[in-house]
Amino acid sequence: MKEIKSNPVLSIFDEITKVPRPSKHEEKIVSWLLKWAETRGVEARRDAVGNVLMTVPATVGKEGKEPTILQAHVDMVCEKRDGVQHDFMTDAIRYKIDGDWMRSEGTTLGADDGIGVASALAVVEEGRAGRLSHGPLYLLFTIDEETGLTGAYALGSDFLPAKRLINLDSEDDGEIFIGCAGGCTTTATLKVGREAAGAGKLGVCITLKGLHGGHSGGDIHIGYANAVQLMARFANIAEEKCGLRVSTFDAGGLHNAIAREAKLVGVVPAEAREALRVELNVFAAEVESEYRGVEDVIDFDVETLLDTPVETVLTAESQAALIGGLLACPHGVLANSHEIENLVQTSTNLASVRTEGETVRIVTSQRSMIASGHKWAKAAVTSALKLMGAKVESSEGYPAWQPKPESALLKEACKAYKEQTGDEAKVKAIHAGLECGLFLEKNPSLDMISVGPTLRAVHTPDESLYLPSLERFWNFLKAIL
Repeated sequence: MKEIKSNPVLSIFDEITKVPRPSKHEEKIVSWLLKWAETRGVEARRDAVGNVLMTVPATVGKEGKEPTILQAHVDMVCEKRDGVQHDFMTDAIRYKIDGDWMRSEGTTLGADDGIGVASALAVVEEGRAGRLSHGPLYLLFTIDEETGLTGAYALGSDFLPAKRLINLDSEDDGEIFIGCAGGCTTTATLKVGREAAGAGKLGVCITLKGLHGGHSGGDIHIGYANAVQLMARFANIAEEKCGLRVSTFDAGGLHNAIAREAKLVGVVPAEAREALRVELNVFAAEVESEYRGVEDVIDFDVETLLDTPVETVLTAESQAALIGGLLACPHGVLANSHEIENLVQTSTNLASVRTEGETVRIVTSQRSMIASGHKWAKAAVTSALKLMGAKVESSEGYPAWQPKPESALLKEACKAYKEQTGDEAKVKAIHAGLECGLFLEKNPSLDMISVGPTLRAVHTPDESLYLPSLERFWNFLKAIL
């Protein structure tokens, strides 16, 4: 803790980890920010939805510089491992230092984008202490980036009062991002019929755990296994070989995370008990072979339900619609960019399935760097879900941020990185979504870049921050300013 407290960014991030800030529940972190500004005499205001803008005067000798906006989002993805006791609405994030990495203990760490928030505030602290010089600054903190970008959507142009903006929500040290994909969420509501499970049936619970998961934008190209797909594949086999009838199918979590866990409750004829386990073992071995080198653990298990009888199952028609639709629904990379090397152009994520009585809700998300790709991905997913007989709706979505290689801010940042490290910065676009496209709609004159330290496995309980990269990123940010 002594080392953490001596680091200007980590010291503030430590305080942020104590403040609950789930997406759509940012009241506590917004209040914390306003109090932070008040105690330091920094002008701050919040808008109607909760976005916060701080106005920071230039340090001595830099008053004539052009103002810059430092921007980060205050909410965090709230995911935890099965069995971990943690209430994201009230509990502090527990973390540890593991060699060169900061990791959480069974939950998401919240470095996405708590480190961005902490970095912006550290600039103010260091400037006030005379250890950093900067021109006039605006610190913009937006809400609900992870589950709807509602903060960015509601942002007034008065909260973007400069022509330069540095987004602090990237996850790769040494890389400067100048573009990102746009996207939307597509949701299906499937009405299902139910019938009695019948006599002579054995209740079973099939679970899948241990998958990597990951960010549906930043990690989609890696090819991690999707728990929704794997469970649907096995349900299809078990129905044919063992007479499986499904009662509930639940898998995945957030729309922007690759599904890493699944649970299916159903029944099989009592005499098929051992056959079901054999089929599961065979399927698990096949899947481990498919994903060797990508997934370290694929933990399938089946438990016989003796104390909690399964009374109803989906009708044969509803089960065929659900499992067939999930098998047909696309997931993963649909196209790569022909202009930018190693960039995914269009993708879709089969994010989650939830059974609630006579309704099954399926959530997916689509991303693309180009409008036509976005339309294609949405149409492909919508078609598959409608063939199930489901009612399908898509969110308004958010625009892509088109790269501008001629950016003046980019040239300054590349120069600063070269002077700071002696190396050339990598200039890239990212398939993950950032708020920059929406900012550009509010203020078309904005010149923007996105930077950050190295984070890994964001949106999962394995989220971690590479500490040596944080030091390089912090020096780089100071050099830009």
